[in-house]
Amino acid sequence: MFLLVLALGALTPNASAGTKTVTVCVEHIKALDPVDSSGEADFYIWTTFHGYTPQKSDEPILANDDDIWPYWRFVFSNVPSGSGQSYAVKIEIWDDDGGSGDDLCDAARYGGTSASSKTIDLTYYIDTGIWTDDDDSREAYDPDGWPGHTSGGEDGSENPDTDEDDCEVEFYITAR
Repeated sequence: MFLLVLALGALTPNASAGTKTVTVCVEHIKALDPVDSSGEADFYIWTTFHGYTPQKSDEPILANDDDIWPYWRFVFSNVPSGSGQSYAVKIEIWDDDGGSGDDLCDAARYGGTSASSKTIDLTYYIDTGIWTDDDDSREAYDPDGWPGHTSGGEDGSENPDTDEDDCEVEFYITAR
């Protein structure tokens, strides 16, 4: 009887003690300056979670819209958890240009025009639900508070004349 219980437990998903399912949800994206030369933005995103296969959102759910609330969810299962365990999270906001070379939008708060300076890079602490940005200078996210927020305009470039494809993003990261 004892062996049967052990065997059944091993077949149950997430039966392993010390693992969680992490969900990254991008709930809002807004263009702060023109990100699409032929109209309004056609947003989609790539999300990477520490060593897991990167995940892409569906193609733009609202084409030609500079202000969307897509609630895109990206689920990463069987993530080891434990005291002090942290993971890198990367969120890239893209504008679909229909084959003519998509644009990486600037969603990061620090300046620059390279791909890495436009990407949201976070550290997520799975046991507390707190995240920080890549230089830890920002106030940590309270899992019971408002969603995370970042903006490419926070580097002082939110100006249609500078056109860095700035956008702002609101997101959540949860572990259960």
